[in-house]
Formats: sequence, C-alpha cells, structure tokens
Amino acid sequence: ALGVVVGKPLPQKGACRHFKHSYRWLRFPCCGRAFPCASCHEASDCPAAALGVWANRMLCGKCSREAAYSDKPCEHCGNTYTKPSGAHWQG
Repeated sequence: ALGVVVGKPLPQKGACRHFKHSYRWLRFPCCGRAFPCASCHEASDCPAAALGVWANRMLCGKCSREAAYSDKPCEHCGNTYTKPSGAHWQG
C-alpha cells in the first residue's frame, strides 16, 4: 500500500528521493500505478517504464484525489501544482 488517504496530503508531502518537493503524484497507464516522479516510475518493475510512457492521471499532493493530468488547480481542493515563485518542477 502506498499510504494514500483521500482527503489527506500525500505521504512525505509527495516527496521522493529524486525531488524534495512534489505537489502531485503521477499515475501511469502502462501499469496503473502512481509514483512521485517519472524517475521513480523508471526505477520500478514496470516493463514499459523504460519506454518513456507519459502519465495520464495524477493525485493531488494536498487532498490525494485523482484527476486527469493537468496544470490547472485541483478541481477538488484548489491546490496548485507549482510553487508560488515559479514552475521549475511541477511534480
């Protein structure tokens, strides 16, 4: 289990060993699993990860609700997926 609880923030605030901050997790269509970042997906046992599959869904970092991949604020809680100061890593 990932420890994701709908209505609560993502475990470790969405962070992983590759990124200290993440505002969403990504769900990949090849394996159906969610990962904090594409590098975590590539390090998994998913055989399609090395092919560069793009995520098509995401889990909000603030409320853990799932939605289609988008850069728009979370439709459930209004959380934005970028830092207020810019859009360097959108996690």
